[in-house]
Amino acid sequence: MSLKDNRNLALRGYMSTRDAAIFLGISVRWLEYLRQSGGGPEFQKLSRRKVTYAVQDLEEWAEQFRRKNTSQVGLTLSKEVL
Repeated sequence: MSLKDNRNLALRGYMSTRDAAIFLGISVRWLEYLRQSGGGPEFQKLSRRKVTYAVQDLEEWAEQFRRKNTSQVGLTLSKEVL
């Protein structure tokens, strides 16, 4: 995907897998794993190879990991949870 394509997606509120991983602070491989296992954010599969993520979906998915302190119980991003 070219830089121009990425800019066009971002202007419409969507991100490539690479940009979504950067936005979330995780690796591309981990985001791909989450997509395959069903534990990641919602995505759009536009063609056989093109996957995009809506910024709003990324923000909503990441919100479930929000904590007020380190001892607070809740979801963590690990293979055991998935």
